[in-house]
Amino acid sequence: MIPAPLAAAPLAAAADAAQPAMGAIGLTPLIIAIPLLSAAILLLAGRRADRFGHVLGVAAPAASCVIAIATFFALVAMDSAERLVTINVVTWIPAPQGGLGVEAGLRIDPLSVAFILLVTFVGTLIHLYS
Repeated sequence: MIPAPLAAAPLAAAADAAQPAMGAIGLTPLIIAIPLLSAAILLLAGRRADRFGHVLGVAAPAASCVIAIATFFALVAMDSAERLVTINVVTWIPAPQGGLGVEAGLRIDPLSVAFILLVTFVGTLIHLYS
């Protein structure tokens, strides 16, 4: 069994090595926000969305896929030692001076980008087909 301080050390080192989001990687929260916004528009519009709903339903995952591809190329352009980016989306519970704070964010690394590409590309194809 690994003692708790030794098990947490690699995670702390990885968190310290994380880079701030810049360029196309800074657009990563839009991969989630665009489909959520389009779903809200289609839900609230109801029958009024009959004329444009199909276009919005396909355009939202396609836009997310384009942003995912841009994120992939931005990550590939980085040095291999720096391919870990964290994006703080919201600070839920702020903490004063080094206390325990709760934040919600995104962690962008090669594995997460691979799954982002898979999900957005397949989701776009499903929307195109249907």
